[in-house]
Amino acid sequence: SGGFTVGGSSDTGNAATLTNSGSISVLGLSAVNVSGNADNSGSVSLSSGAALTVGGKLSNTATGTIEMLGGSLTVNRNATNSGSISAGTAFLGGDVLSFTGPLTNTSTGTLSLNGPNDVANATMLINRGAVSIASGAALNVLGTPSPVSVNAAGGMINSGNVSIAQGGALTTNNYYQSAGQTTVDGNLTISGRTGIINFGGGSVFGNNGTLTGPVISNAPINIGD
Repeated sequence: SGGFTVGGSSDTGNAATLTNSGSISVLGLSAVNVSGNADNSGSVSLSSGAALTVGGKLSNTATGTIEMLGGSLTVNRNATNSGSISAGTAFLGGDVLSFTGPLTNTSTGTLSLNGPNDVANATMLINRGAVSIASGAALNVLGTPSPVSVNAAGGMINSGNVSIAQGGALTTNNYYQSAGQTTVDGNLTISGRTGIINFGGGSVFGNNGTLTGPVISNAPINIGD
């Protein structure tokens, strides 16, 4: 527990591993580089121009919060989010989130892209919690293309809640929903020739949204939210 601040125009903090149950603030153009794994059960805030890079795995527990206001988060291996990862506000965006390995958003996890020009990139996303993409924000899940199934090596698998606001965008190799809900008021787009949108269960809502790509649905599609 306790607090830790990295501030200044070019300050850098380096660590082999990181375990945080207090608060970490990275300000300005400062950076924190973790060569190994990072475990967060406290709060991490990244202000405009600040960067956090994790060379190993990231675990954000149910009590963990990662808040970004114009910063960048890079994770080079698997990431698990059971808490809150929040980027931007309605008036402040430009955050960049990059997940080289699979990202798992558990049933208690929330991933929110709230600001204009907020961008999150992942090779694979398994969502059991809540994912929201605001107007002007984009989520790209573009791993190795594979047939859509619960064992897909790339793309997005949803059994929680996914919400794409008008002007928001989700682009992925494959989109498979086994349960839960997807609301498309913006754009859900399949990239590549072999991918599909497969609503195998749950429900689908939308108001003036767009589905681009082949669609298979065993779920009710409700127009008009």
